[in-house]
Amino acid sequence: MKTSKQIKTNRESSKKGERYFRVLMENSGEGIGLLDVNRIINYASPSSKRITGYTEKELTDTNVFEYIHPADLQYIKDNFNNLIQKPGEVVTIVHRFIHKDGLLRWFAKWQKI
Repeated sequence: MKTSKQIKTNRESSKKGERYFRVLMENSGEGIGLLDVNRIINYASPSSKRITGYTEKELTDTNVFEYIHPADLQYIKDNFNNLIQKPGEVVTIVHRFIHKDGLLRWFAKWQKI
């Protein structure tokens, strides 16, 4: 059984780790997004605006497939489904993203579930 001191130390350590993670995510030049298994964007890093034209708020709670070029959609769906089947595996995916300005951007991304 843990003592109250151990519990307090664990909480403080957890909060410190969470702050560290948040600083990394929010200050990265790379676009970082977190999706749920239904492909809904739960988190988009601040750099998303520069990369996609969409703000974090505009991206959050939307389906990521809305931004994929139709010709790449089946490829993306297949890769996403494969990732769900193989948790922990990292897959590199290259596809076209529909920028807010309507133009296409090529994305190379690494995905892991």
